[in-house]
Amino acid sequence: MSAATSTSNAARYALHCNQTYAHSLASPEQSMPVNPGPPPTKHVAIVTCMDARLDVFRMFGLEMGEAHVIRVGGGRTPDALRSLVASEHVLGTKEIMVIHHTDCGFTKAPSEDMVRKEVRASLGGLAVGHFAFMPITEGLEQSVKDDVEFLRQNPYIRKDAEITGWIYETTKGTIQQVNA
Repeated sequence: MSAATSTSNAARYALHCNQTYAHSLASPEQSMPVNPGPPPTKHVAIVTCMDARLDVFRMFGLEMGEAHVIRVGGGRTPDALRSLVASEHVLGTKEIMVIHHTDCGFTKAPSEDMVRKEVRASLGGLAVGHFAFMPITEGLEQSVKDDVEFLRQNPYIRKDAEITGWIYETTKGTIQQVNA
């Protein structure tokens, strides 16, 4: 089945991109800069969860091109490390925000072992021991502190990077800094 005749979400998204979004970039003042890609103009990288309810650009009043937004399950920084290294060392970001949120699916698993067991069963027994699912079992504040500390101690992250941790209240739309 070709993308043009498919009714999948991906095909609908591609159609929107080609028919609507591309046209919004048609004028020179609206178009995105060309290769190799400029650094984010605010020099910030935001690590947060993949949760579809989080509209990071709208939440923070960001414009396109102002920040790198790195989305991984639970907003866990070990999953985001490769992207953060590129963001800092190739594209010049100087600040990292680590954002976890309430009602996160990663807070619902009781342990790493239970997640592995459930995923392995879903995959018909395929080995998943090489994955670190990193469920949030000690509370959001502790997970934010752990992830900020992971970055501060990591030899690949700049020692002069400003790294802060936050908890976003999903139902209220507010955010509070965690002293980490």
